Amino acid sequence: AEAALAETPSPASRVAPISCLGEPRPMQVVGESGGYAVRALELNSGEYADVFGVPFSRTTPQFKSLNGCAVGPVDSIAYCCMKFQQDDLGAMVVRIDAERVEFVAKMPGWSYKAAFGSDGTFWFVSGRKIYRIPQIELLPGFENPRSASIADASIAGPPVDVGRTGNDIVVVNAELDDSGMQEYVVSARGRRVVVAHAADPPRLWSLAPTASSQALPGGAFGAAWSFANRVFLASNKGDGIFEAKLGTVDLEAGTVETEFVGPSVVSNKNDGMNCMKVTAPMEWNEGRCVVWGEPHIRVFDYADGTEGGAVGAPALDIFSVGTYWLVRSEPVHIQGRYERTQWSNGQAATAAVAIGGPFLEGHTLIVGSMAGGVVWDAQRILQDLPSSFEVEGLLRARFHEDDPTAELDPNSAQAIVKSVDIELPRGVKLSVNRWAQHIDLMIT
Repeated sequence: AEAALAETPSPASRVAPISCLGEPRPMQVVGESGGYAVRALELNSGEYADVFGVPFSRTTPQFKSLNGCAVGPVDSIAYCCMKFQQDDLGAMVVRIDAERVEFVAKMPGWSYKAAFGSDGTFWFVSGRKIYRIPQIELLPGFENPRSASIADASIAGPPVDVGRTGNDIVVVNAELDDSGMQEYVVSARGRRVVVAHAADPPRLWSLAPTASSQALPGGAFGAAWSFANRVFLASNKGDGIFEAKLGTVDLEAGTVETEFVGPSVVSNKNDGMNCMKVTAPMEWNEGRCVVWGEPHIRVFDYADGTEGGAVGAPALDIFSVGTYWLVRSEPVHIQGRYERTQWSNGQAATAAVAIGGPFLEGHTLIVGSMAGGVVWDAQRILQDLPSSFEVEGLLRARFHEDDPTAELDPNSAQAIVKSVDIELPRGVKLSVNRWAQHIDLMIT
């Protein structure tokens, strides 16, 4: 119902809304020769496909910069911050589509970081100060940037000095301390997640990723997205897109859990925007594949209908000897080898799993049963219990004993479980229970 309402253009504007129906993708506004382009993210590759362009010649006089873009949750129109070279024009909040630019409000200063709150308030950061324009969808838009009727910057109210934020922001509602549900501005800077509270007094926290997190890379995060109050941040250096998990924020400890969710490409002069009320792309939700026993396979999109979940693909049973694909994407290749054992009554069980593909840069990892061993390329590794092995940027593996709660076979009840926990690029993880002649495994 919300998405359908969002398709109705604001009565104050002739600008066409962004479609928020179906599964709209994250977008970036990116500088290019001759102007700027609105592009939608190709989730599997991290590349971007053009949606529409905003050439410098779209305005008279020609504008200089476009950034700080966000899609309004009330009218689904794209709002941005636009800067001119002429001093008398300065910077303005504008509405954009494939054909027109509307000038909505004068700004006290240039901003390349802006976002909407869930109530439709437009937030932007200029310098170290946060400004807010409520009900911006009701403000009339004008074709002439010198129109005397354009709303003045004073409508943003008094600013709040919160300190230094990252290169793009999102606004979320969260309970991060004992003050209850509050609005927070979230961004990333210096390998940390920055959380700001524009209250009296204003507060700012710089949160380090937890020890169990996939750490944020260095460099700028020029695109940020909020999907249904979840926060995602894209590396301008092409080092990936990460989720900052709000439910794990610990303001006293100064930590938050961060997780790699997908690839990104090198970008600059860029800014993220999206339809904020829709759910995050399916590709950014952690999938889980479990293989155990003869083997039975619970695939990534399996759901059993419990806790209100929809029933998805059923578990599979493969009893034949052979080598089968478990993951076959362009960057990630994972295969299982199924062999008979003395306990499987002539049927197959998983003897080993092999991981390779471009994301491992030509390397191969094989994890077998206790009879088979663990091999990185031609090198046998993890031969002692416990032991660990690491190749910087590619592999971190640990062989150890676990308690029965780590057992992946629901029908087994062993006192000791010998497990290999593996972390790989692109957020791929494996947990492998190693038995005498077979393995059980989970891929996330």
